[in-house]
Amino acid sequence: MRKICLVLLLFFFSFLSFAEGKVRWYQTQIDSGYDGNCGPASVAMAVSWFRDKIVEVQIVRDIIGIPYKDGAVGIPHLIEALKALRVRHERKFIRNIQEIDEALDNGSIVIILYNPRFIPKAESEDALIGRGYSYLIDGGHYSVIYDRYEDYFVVNDPYIDGEGRLYKKEAVINSLLTLDSIIVKRKEDWR
Repeated sequence: MRKICLVLLLFFFSFLSFAEGKVRWYQTQIDSGYDGNCGPASVAMAVSWFRDKIVEVQIVRDIIGIPYKDGAVGIPHLIEALKALRVRHERKFIRNIQEIDEALDNGSIVIILYNPRFIPKAESEDALIGRGYSYLIDGGHYSVIYDRYEDYFVVNDPYIDGEGRLYKKEAVINSLLTLDSIIVKRKEDWR
């Protein structure tokens, strides 16, 4: 019963986005050029969410370039891309669940850098709770937190089957590789 409620809730979130005229802003890093494209894909999602218009991952990658051989990027690279694309954001050190909840309460989304090894895998292929992939990315991975439900954050993970995943809040906090995160603010807050 609980799984059915969670599926209906996520369907409701998706329906509200379409009903409000919002674009489906989820982007994936798969087939986007580099294994290390989770950062550019997360920024592309944030820009698409902010602008209500799809911005391709490759546009963000072109702005960032290739700072490391494997295509990986750091928080400063993501911030430079957000600045170049004129998206209101704030660099913030996230120390606890309440700080993410507060950002969400203020209508913002949060880009985090974490180790997905500490996020449990979904119990089945159609389950939304946990990672949608069995491959363990060991090291840094970027994703976007855009909502919450009970003890879960609702996350757009740019890796395989990552749209609207539910990750336990405690697991997310424990998986952060750095406190350094990016809060992306609503367009209406642009000054």
